[in-house]
Amino acid sequence: MRVHCLVFLASSALSARGDGVLEPADPDVAAPYSSSVARSLTENDNDNVPATMSFKSEGPVNDDERIMTGVSSLVGKVQERIHTAVQGEKQKTFNFLAQSRTESNTQTFIENALKTKEWKALSVRYERSGGSMITPLLARYDCAEVARVLAPALKFNKDGVLQLPKKPASVKEKLAVDMLKHWGEEKRPIRTLFTDLELNVQTETSPLYYNLGGSRMRVLEAYRQYAKIDDQSYLDAVKTGFGGKTIFLEHLGNAKTFWNTADKADELEKIALNTPSLNPLDVLKKTKPNSLRELIFDTDTFRLVSKYVEANPARKTTVLKVMMDSLGGEAHLLQALADFRGKPTDAWLSCRLALFNQWRTTDKVTSTSGLQDRLNSLSDAKQKRRITRMYTAFFEGHQ
Repeated sequence: MRVHCLVFLASSALSARGDGVLEPADPDVAAPYSSSVARSLTENDNDNVPATMSFKSEGPVNDDERIMTGVSSLVGKVQERIHTAVQGEKQKTFNFLAQSRTESNTQTFIENALKTKEWKALSVRYERSGGSMITPLLARYDCAEVARVLAPALKFNKDGVLQLPKKPASVKEKLAVDMLKHWGEEKRPIRTLFTDLELNVQTETSPLYYNLGGSRMRVLEAYRQYAKIDDQSYLDAVKTGFGGKTIFLEHLGNAKTFWNTADKADELEKIALNTPSLNPLDVLKKTKPNSLRELIFDTDTFRLVSKYVEANPARKTTVLKVMMDSLGGEAHLLQALADFRGKPTDAWLSCRLALFNQWRTTDKVTSTSGLQDRLNSLSDAKQKRRITRMYTAFFEGHQ
């Protein structure tokens, strides 16, 4: 009975395919290999296992041990051959990809490689083993090079929402989806991916903000949506990648003026304005420098400034101080108040009153004559008169 069981074990360790090639029954051991490799498993050579097993007298002393020794030898040799076959296929893949090192343009090589029969054959073998060719592709090339090739396959609708196909229609689409899945499975931080995509690299002819409109930024946006990265983490990745807040805002302002980056700059500006750690007026100073004096009294801007002050109590600042600092001091704020046209907004009225209260309580200015002393730095006589008229009623009402 034991002999029959052991023989069954030996037969179950190997299964015969339709073409007569022996494969392991365990799917975890099985791996795709080419027909040439399969044939090598059946051809006679010095390593082939004899069709009938013979046991010498100096071997195991009983039949059970003899059979187990023979089975172990047979299974071990087949597993070794399969492992060699799989490693051979992997080496074929990397040898195939290595050809790009002789190409003048790696991206062109990848583009052309995706169209070859050899690529298709290698892809099929990887897919049969539960893998994807995106793995050796990313292992062989820089992330930025692969991203440039696959970016066009990532589709967004008119609202900018990523649309992943359930059944990719092309090699590029499948690889693009697999690329996002690959990064998602390893939980790649978006700050790391920003650097891997070389979005923090500029050249003499291509400043950093140009990267906001390129194919690699398209890939970063796709991963952001795929991995459900929040706005603040996304902004932090760009801000840090560009070299910090000051440099980021400089590039953001420049990106607003370039047609290819304006849309992405608008999106980043909106996120930045609603980021508690960033002064919204510092953002507007770079993105809308010519409109700051009007925007500072806009109701939405005033709300953002108030929110910023409330979120940063450690700064010990006020809405009035933030506004004065952004415009360059009290005199510039007074000029902006005097030049404001249209129906007074709540922000304009609040700022005017806050400035008056500061004069009375802190600076001890109690009359229009004291106000005149504060206006000596202004050269525009009309502005001086407008400011004086604006505050005359205030002083008269508090005498």
